[in-house]
Parts: sequence; C-alpha cells; structure tokens
Amino acid sequence: MEEMCRNMLQRTLKATKMSKTSKTYKALGYNGEDLLTHLEALFQPSMTWYNQHLWHIDHSYPVSRYIKDGEADPAVINALSNLIPMWADDNMAKGDMTLEEYLKEFPDKLALYGKFL
Repeated sequence: MEEMCRNMLQRTLKATKMSKTSKTYKALGYNGEDLLTHLEALFQPSMTWYNQHLWHIDHSYPVSRYIKDGEADPAVINALSNLIPMWADDNMAKGDMTLEEYLKEFPDKLALYGKFL
C-alpha cells in the first residue's frame, strides 16, 4: 500500500510540475494502512486485493480537473474522500469526468457508484 501512495504522489507531482519536499505520508496526510482501510470499506461486491487488476483507484474529482482549477496540493487532490475503488472498465469510460458527470452520462451505474456522491 505504501507503493500505491508513492505512485499517487508521484503522478500528482509530475502533473503539477512540482518536486517532492516531504515524506509521502506527510505530503498526502495518510499512510498505506489508511488507504487500505478506506478502500476496503468502499469495495463493491466481489472486489478484493486479489482481483485488483480488474479495478482502479479512481479520483472522484479528477487530478486533471484539480490542476485546471489551479489546485496543486497533493493532499487535496489525493484526499481519501476523493478516492474510490471503481471497476477498471468504468474508470476508463469515466476518463476526466467528475463522478457526478459520469453518473449523468451513464445512469445505469448509479446503483454502483451513487453512494460516493
């Protein structure tokens, strides 16, 4: 899980053209165990760590949108409240839409992800 945290931070730093200035857990405001607990609590039926290749960690409000809005703080962009587990196909279809925009375009997914709004 620590590697997942590092990867999220690195992706954000690259997108914002910033450099790492503190430990990952300080930059994000949580550690790998916190991320694991958060995501597990939100798993869809049949999601497990063993089938992680079938789902992604989605940013409900996309990284690209935060950057367009002028937000560059990795702790804001990668806040646990902005992260949900989403089936890979759904996440790819979502692209850079917000979760709300995605559910308006794909209302059949409301039962799966509507609780995250």
